[in-house]
Amino acid sequence: MEVFNQNGSIVNARFYLTDPYAGKPSKPQWLKVQASQNNHPYLTWDANQEPDVLSGGSYKVEKYSTYEVGWFQLATTTNTFYEDLTETICPLGQQCESGHWVRYRVKAVDNTAKVSVPSDSVMKMVLGGAPDKISVDPPSSEMPTEYSLMQNYPNPFNPVTTISYLLPKNGLVTLKVFDILGTEVTSLVNETQEAGSYSVTFNASQLPSGIYFYTLTSNNFMSTKKLILLK
Repeated sequence: MEVFNQNGSIVNARFYLTDPYAGKPSKPQWLKVQASQNNHPYLTWDANQEPDVLSGGSYKVEKYSTYEVGWFQLATTTNTFYEDLTETICPLGQQCESGHWVRYRVKAVDNTAKVSVPSDSVMKMVLGGAPDKISVDPPSSEMPTEYSLMQNYPNPFNPVTTISYLLPKNGLVTLKVFDILGTEVTSLVNETQEAGSYSVTFNASQLPSGIYFYTLTSNNFMSTKKLILLK
């Protein structure tokens, strides 16, 4: 492009095009939780408008409960809604003396696996008493020294189970589920994660009963285990 000054002479000019979405996605907005038709916590939030989230991006749903140690990943979804089938909301107008609070938050993941900061969290009272604090193991302060993919629990399951794994170093992590023919049925994790221990909830409510396999890959590590869905 040529640029002229007031005298009509050409002057040198440089133009730099910057990508406003080159960094991490913005945090998801307007997270809400209400009761679904089956009285489970039903989360909704506004879609991120970054092109790299709208095209090929996803969202991480995270949960904190007195049953768990800190925040953990509940699910990965491309939708802007999620129903937590593992909890039941205390009915309106009834005492919920044995209930406990759970918190939810959401992170946006773009199509290059960059993750946003978490959304503002929301809370809901659900049925079920919290365990005695002395029976809850505190989180380990030691970092994992080797990769490990745990057996899902429960197994067999219907329709929700938890998969845990250990990462001794940072890296791109994928956790995928395949049917018995080797066809991928869902991708639970596809992002860069720091070293540490992780737990992911797999909801198979849309899948038929049968034998499935889940595979964890990170750096040069790969491990596969079998899980059984019984409905």
